[in-house]
Amino acid sequence: MRKRKAIPWKRWKVSNAPQDKALYKTVAGNCKNAIDKFHAAKELALVRKNNLGSFFNFINNRLKSYVTSAGLKMDDKTITTDPSMKAEVFNKFFGSVFTADDGLRSDVKSRVVDDRLNTVTFTPNIVRGVLLKLKPSTSSGYDCIPNVFL
Repeated sequence: MRKRKAIPWKRWKVSNAPQDKALYKTVAGNCKNAIDKFHAAKELALVRKNNLGSFFNFINNRLKSYVTSAGLKMDDKTITTDPSMKAEVFNKFFGSVFTADDGLRSDVKSRVVDDRLNTVTFTPNIVRGVLLKLKPSTSSGYDCIPNVFL
């Protein structure tokens, strides 16, 4: 499909004729649709496989084109280290994967009472007891603060 797309593109660039441009746009649209169908079929097969390892391999391979040692590659091929721009790049990437709604999932009702956390209290003694039980040699959590520091 890409080779078929290259021929009308070269013809349009040489002639600059409107009919060549229209032909190129048609062939390019067909090529894009074929590529999108291929990727959709590949993602659907991955979902039906129901293998978490295959899913993570697929995501990691797709992310390699975005992540470098210096930062994240953006659409304009520049690299960013800004956290908000990184978040935007990841949001765009993950928004492009598995976004087709099949309409099979129903709404899930919340089973948690909204005011449940209002009744939780943390006394200094409880917090101290939990902190003393932490193993100082284990890795840090989501906040990246090591247990030995806590």
